Amino acid sequence: MKKLLYTVWDCIYPVVIYIFITTLTFMVSGLLGSVRSSVKRADFNNVLIINTIAAVILIFIWFGIIVVSKDGSKKEPVGFRAFLSTEFKDYVFIGWLGISLGLCLSTLASLFGITAQDEAFKQVNELIESQPLWIKIASAGVIIPIQEEFMYRGLIYKNIEQRYDIKKATFISSLMFGVMHMNLSQGIFAFLMGIVLAFIYQKTRNIYACIVFHCSTNLFSVLLSTKTVRSFLEEDVYLLPLVLLCMIASTFAVMLYLHKEYRRNV
Repeated sequence: MKKLLYTVWDCIYPVVIYIFITTLTFMVSGLLGSVRSSVKRADFNNVLIINTIAAVILIFIWFGIIVVSKDGSKKEPVGFRAFLSTEFKDYVFIGWLGISLGLCLSTLASLFGITAQDEAFKQVNELIESQPLWIKIASAGVIIPIQEEFMYRGLIYKNIEQRYDIKKATFISSLMFGVMHMNLSQGIFAFLMGIVLAFIYQKTRNIYACIVFHCSTNLFSVLLSTKTVRSFLEEDVYLLPLVLLCMIASTFAVMLYLHKEYRRNV
């Protein structure tokens, strides 16, 4: 019973901190936006920018918790040495894995009409598409993925794995990752991506490998707009199965490589 309560706490407290910091950031931005000053009010009402500010604050919080939460003198490796623990070629493979799997899931979702029927997803997509490219890259492509990896893999997955096993840690962290996206399309996408991210973390024991994967997926999604995907599906429908087959094959090839290369970490 005590073990279960600790596990529930490990899952809940990051979410509580996340909601508190995000809500506080929105409240402060609302107050700043209501003040008549030389600062443009629209800047304080931009949801994506506010979420990005909250994500930056959370990155520092998660980083601190991960470093000090280890028992004894051994700390969680999140510094430069941890980054160097994975070879450059493996980062390249992991980045490509993020792009290929992201393209597979996005294309399949479009083919089956999942995104077309999800109004919540449409609203999120329209919000992101309305932003300048540099904001989309910095926010959705880099900062928010870093925050999510520290939270879901660096904290939630790691804590559950220590108390139970890899399977339970993978399922729970991935499920939470999906639910927190708050819409069906992104929820399914995030759940499946969470499983792969848990696999990467379990193999490499390197949070930066997960960050590279996540950033690659998001950056590719930012650069490849929904309109581009739709036009591709309409104009090159006969080429689509071949592209999907290549992406699926490369996805499994990289995962097989990681499984063999990092078998020592199992």
